[in-house]
Amino acid sequence: MPERDTGDIDEIEFGRRGPDSPVRLALADDEALLRRGLRVVLEADPRITVVAEAADGAELLDAIRRHRPDVVLIDVQMPGTDGLTALRRIRALPDQPAAAMLTTFDVDEYVIEALDLVISVDTAVVHLAGALGKPVWLLNRFDTDWRWMRDRPDSPWYPTLRQFRQTRPNDWDTVLQEVREALRGLPQRLGSEADSAFQEALRHHGAERLPDA
Repeated sequence: MPERDTGDIDEIEFGRRGPDSPVRLALADDEALLRRGLRVVLEADPRITVVAEAADGAELLDAIRRHRPDVVLIDVQMPGTDGLTALRRIRALPDQPAAAMLTTFDVDEYVIEALDLVISVDTAVVHLAGALGKPVWLLNRFDTDWRWMRDRPDSPWYPTLRQFRQTRPNDWDTVLQEVREALRGLPQRLGSEADSAFQEALRHHGAERLPDA
C-alpha cells in the first residue's frame, strides 16, 4: 500500500485538529496481517488517516513521539512491551493521545485493567474491579442485596468502591444524574473522557442497543 503524504497534517498541533482535518491514528498489533486489514477498513473512512503502525508497545511509544497521533489503537497482548504496559506509559506522557484497547479476550480482567474507572450495574464486574483495586462505581438498586450494606456510599470489602443508590424503586434518573455530576468532579481529562463514554452508553441503552451500551 502506498504511503500517504502526511507532511501538512504533521504541522497540526497535537490534540488540536482543525474541523476538517482527519483523525490521526496509530495501530499497534503484533500480527502484520491484522494491522493491514485494520488499516484498509479504517482508511476507507476519509475522516481517519493511519499515520503509524507498530508491532509492540515499545514501537508504539516511539511512533507516538514521531507522529503525534490523536488516537492509538492497542492490542492487549503483544510480545515484548504488551498493550497494558504501553498504555501506562502513554498515560505518563505530557500530551497523551486517546487510547482504545483492541482484544479478542473475553476475560473481563484484561479490559478492567486498562480502564481508569469502571461504572457498572453488574455486580459481578464490580466485584472483579474491586478485587483488582480499580476505582469502581456501582449503580445500585433500591432493594439492594445486604452485602452492599445500607445508608453508606462505600463498602468495607472494596476500598475503591463508590455506590450510587436508588432512593426509591425504579428511580434510575436520579442515580444517573448523580453519576453525571460526579464525573464532572473528576480531573479534567478523565472526567471529560468518562462523561463522553457514559453519555454514549446512555444513548445506546435508550435505543435498546444493550450490547453496545
